[in-house]
Amino acid sequence: MDCGPSQGGTRAELRELEGEPWVRFDRDSALDGVLRAVLRDNDLTPTTVARVSQTATAVRWAAHGLGVTLVPASAVPHGHEHLVRPVPVVSQPVIAVVRPGAGPAETALLELPRQETWSESASFSPVS
Repeated sequence: MDCGPSQGGTRAELRELEGEPWVRFDRDSALDGVLRAVLRDNDLTPTTVARVSQTATAVRWAAHGLGVTLVPASAVPHGHEHLVRPVPVVSQPVIAVVRPGAGPAETALLELPRQETWSESASFSPVS
């Protein structure tokens, strides 16, 4: 997700963000690791204007014009959805594991990935 005050739902190409200031996460966070990898893979060098520990803070600061940020869509606070621009090159695997003899609640949890709309490169592969 690219979040900034002039965005608005259209897809963001990473090259469009070249030279933009970035609101990033703590250096040891998984989210900053994802951002570093995405930027490295696309030959971009970020200018960091702030580091935060919470996704909601990153979105709010980006919304106020401090810079752009990259967060999971599920982390966008209510009222900020209109600022989101999907970034097509970012995806992470989702793995769900349950114990042997799982009960109905655990089994129901495994149904959630089947209901998700996955990108073309993603797939759902149950393992027995």
